[in-house]
Amino acid sequence: MEAKKLAFEDRAKFYADPAYENVPVQKLISDTYADQRRKLIDENSANTVEPGMSVLEDGDTINLESGFPYSTIRGLMKRGHEVEFSTGGYGGYQAIMFDTEQGVYYGASESRKDGHAAGY
Repeated sequence: MEAKKLAFEDRAKFYADPAYENVPVQKLISDTYADQRRKLIDENSANTVEPGMSVLEDGDTINLESGFPYSTIRGLMKRGHEVEFSTGGYGGYQAIMFDTEQGVYYGASESRKDGHAAGY
């Protein structure tokens, strides 16, 4: 479970298309990085690291979509974060790309949405 928490933290921090963003893929899959992350796991207690948590500093502004429990919002506010809400720009995205060199369609779909992206 603790390894999953660290993996989700990395995913939240580096989630991007490497064709358009500088994602340190070789570092992320290296034995050295795995060793560093493994040292953060204490087999006798749960780690308090949550996805994206180490990226935020106390007092940041956080924009949330609807659906978060009030206890979560209150916890963020107690840590000094300013919480703002937005009704747009979250979820529901699908995309299809055709790779002309490979002759292959690639599809992606937002996991919070029903359906899938399909190319023919």
